[in-house]
Amino acid sequence: MAAFLTGVTRTPFTSAILVLEMTDRHNLIFHLMLAAMIANIVSFVIDRHSLYDRLKVEYVHQMHHEETVSNAAEK
Repeated sequence: MAAFLTGVTRTPFTSAILVLEMTDRHNLIFHLMLAAMIANIVSFVIDRHSLYDRLKVEYVHQMHHEETVSNAAEK
């Protein structure tokens, strides 16, 4: 779970802590962090941009498009 969440969001520490809190298995913190760090590296090799980066770019593009349409409608 920590590796998957890290692969998608690129937040290894947060992912490991979230899974640690959900499972209440404090003796697995090293393994969770290791899985999260490996997932972060693999995810970076596959695509340099995280889900949050992609969503941000899409949101800014959408806002720019709406602003352009709004300005064209006013003229």
